[in-house]
Parts: sequence; structure tokens; C-alpha cells
Amino acid sequence: MLQRALAASAAVVIEGARACGKTMTALHASSSYVLLDEPEAHDLLAVSPRSLLEGSAPRLLDEWQLAPELWNLVRRAVDASPQAGLSRDDRVDAAPVSCSVARVRRRRGPH
Repeated sequence: MLQRALAASAAVVIEGARACGKTMTALHASSSYVLLDEPEAHDLLAVSPRSLLEGSAPRLLDEWQLAPELWNLVRRAVDASPQAGLSRDDRVDAAPVSCSVARVRRRRGPH
């Protein structure tokens, strides 16, 4: 389910209960990541928030709720970057997509 959401949209929000595997699921699907609960990321957020978006896509912004101001930067980056198969108008409509980690894990089977 996560791979399908990533293929259809330039930004995906993974929601679920605490400690259910959201970060590990996202790390397996991401090419780069930043952990926003680390002090270095917090420092960078204060000085250069756009730099937190730099990295190979798909990029994981873990614990993004700690830096809600990033949401608008992500939206703008999605709108500005071309993604195969989506027109500019489609990208705006397609992002963000929410998917439940619990549903993703159930479809993969027990671990």
C-alpha cells in the first residue's frame, strides 16, 4: 500500500498508533531521511529549514509534527517539482495521501 501511495503522489503521510512501526516502514521505502527529533535537525530547522528537504526521493521527514512549518515547504516543493505521470494540477490534488501503517503491515503478513 505504501509503495502504491508513493507511486501515485509526491508526498505521503503515514499515520498510526505510537510504536506500531511507522518509522521502520517508512525507512524501508525511503532513499534518504532526517529525524526531526534529533538536536542537529532542530538546529538546522532554525537556520535553514529548506535544507531539511534536500536528499534523494522519497525522503522521510520522521517526527515532522515537531516542525509543522515544514508542511508548507513540502507542499511547495511537491508543486514545483515534476513527477512522472502527474501534471501540475494532479500533483496538487494527489498530495498528501494518508495511509495507515497497520493496514500496510497486515497486507504484508505477520513479521
